[in-house]
Amino acid sequence: MGYVRPEDMPGEGEGRTTSGISTSTKAKLTPKVGDVVRYYDLDGGDRRGEELVGKITFLTKLPTTYLAEITQLEDLGDGYFAEYSSTKRMSKKKDRDITIISPIMASYVRSEQAFKVPLDVTTGRVKVRQEQYDLDGWEGPKALPINQDIVEADEVLYSQLKIKLLKDAAIAGLLGSVLVNILKGTEDAIIYFAGAAASIAYLFLLSVKTDTLASPNRKLGNNVSNLRFIMPVIVIVGVALYNQSLGDANPLAGATNPMDRVTAEQFGAAILGFLTYRAPLFLGQVQDALKNENTGTILPGSAGLALQLAKGDSSADDRTMTQDALIPVLLVSGPQATGRDELVAQLLLEDDRLVSPILVDRLSDGVTFERLAGRGELLQLDSNERYGLTKDGILKAAEAAAASSTENAAPQKVVVVNADVNLAKKLSSSLGGARLIGVWVGLGSVPEFEQRIETQIDEGMIVVGDDETRESVVRSRIKEIVKEIDFGLSSGIFEFTILNKDMTSSLRELKEAVGYCFK
Repeated sequence: MGYVRPEDMPGEGEGRTTSGISTSTKAKLTPKVGDVVRYYDLDGGDRRGEELVGKITFLTKLPTTYLAEITQLEDLGDGYFAEYSSTKRMSKKKDRDITIISPIMASYVRSEQAFKVPLDVTTGRVKVRQEQYDLDGWEGPKALPINQDIVEADEVLYSQLKIKLLKDAAIAGLLGSVLVNILKGTEDAIIYFAGAAASIAYLFLLSVKTDTLASPNRKLGNNVSNLRFIMPVIVIVGVALYNQSLGDANPLAGATNPMDRVTAEQFGAAILGFLTYRAPLFLGQVQDALKNENTGTILPGSAGLALQLAKGDSSADDRTMTQDALIPVLLVSGPQATGRDELVAQLLLEDDRLVSPILVDRLSDGVTFERLAGRGELLQLDSNERYGLTKDGILKAAEAAAASSTENAAPQKVVVVNADVNLAKKLSSSLGGARLIGVWVGLGSVPEFEQRIETQIDEGMIVVGDDETRESVVRSRIKEIVKEIDFGLSSGIFEFTILNKDMTSSLRELKEAVGYCFK
């Protein structure tokens, strides 16, 4: 699936960090999707237009150049720029020639949910890294390889899904019609069935729109599929004409308003019939929420087993509540500036029973990467957005490492996840099938955090912007750290706490926690 073992990634001196995520940078500054850039609009005081900040969301090849689709970022003041809400984002997109936009050295600040952009102290204008990207010799973004087997398999699944939706809607409509016939009579049952038939037509026309999204006949598909919106109207009009044909027996013979040509009961039967297609969709969503192919439930650990027992699942009896069937995962987390990365890296070097998660490589298997990203299954990306962490990458890393061992009796392997607080939050609620052994790495006091941050500033690991002061950077980082510590205290997933004052003693304490993974 394009998974990459951490040992296959760039080594020391090639931009690899202690967490196993590549942070390498290129000598040339070339454009890529996700870059924060400066560009100009057609108004404003500057002769070039209004200065704006945005993010590249797409690159399109033209005969002689490239066109960048840029989504504008909202100016929050003090150099902070945030993404607009989803309802406004589409109206904030602009296309610009790649030669007239300028890259910006922007950093994302989690506490502000915004990008921090350096500003010129005297003018207040955005400071760019350089006026233009390095385009000499640049051949555009690399095309991701397409696995045709996966494409064909997805097409088969898509066709099966369409048939299943139509079949489920038809079955639900027939069952509903029978039930209405028993409760309300034949006339209402016929109207209900007509509404259900309209819902099947609605689904079919919707599939026509989906089928032609990537087709040259897309416009035709859109025009035909728009007929789905009049399906319920056709049913109502049909019922009104039926009433009109009854003559003196028309229940609404004296009605003068065209909207009063059907009774409330007839209207209700038609609309309920049309909405019948949503019943199997809803039941399918509930089933997906309760069941999972690998674990049998989305609830992690003993809670999931308890749910299966409550549902009468006899197979749950075979898996004891001692969590023997769960995969042990050592989760090492904590706030920033604690030296956690170095501690975990040293632990992995000294204990060959421990392995890092398997990562998905965008370059070696772009199709899988994009599919996982589209489904929201990537838990974390590296700074270059090349390597992605998934749930399967965590759960299968230990199994893969044990299988590749050359020893006759391969020892048990345990995966170690070096997680920031944001990733730890995701894993605590979504890593079903795992037995988390949580280790919190922190410091003893706020002054210790301040001293670590000061050291990182001195070493260039933290850059102080021109519009910032050393004190403001330290204060902002401490604010983030306090929020992270609050999670560590309230989450209840950390069984061990290490105050990392000395690497030797902290490593010894971490190894003691490792011992619980093998019990």
